[in-house]
Amino acid sequence: MKASLILIVVFLSNFAFAQNTSNRFIEVIGSHKIEILPDEIFLKISIKEFQEDKKIISIESIEKGLIDFITSLNISPKNLSVLN
Repeated sequence: MKASLILIVVFLSNFAFAQNTSNRFIEVIGSHKIEILPDEIFLKISIKEFQEDKKIISIESIEKGLIDFITSLNISPKNLSVLN
């Protein structure tokens, strides 16, 4: 009886001291995703003249078609820069 009483006291005393830890910190693990819309997009487009149905399509006509396409997308042609 004494042995079982001592065993119960020792067992319960372990529970009493189980919450007293000297390490005081909080560990947090997580992740997050966010989608953003870009303010500016830079594109590099290179064009060259080509031949279609035995007719040479000039760079000037390709540039005009590109500018017309860009204005159809509501982008101002002044935002374009041409490099030679």
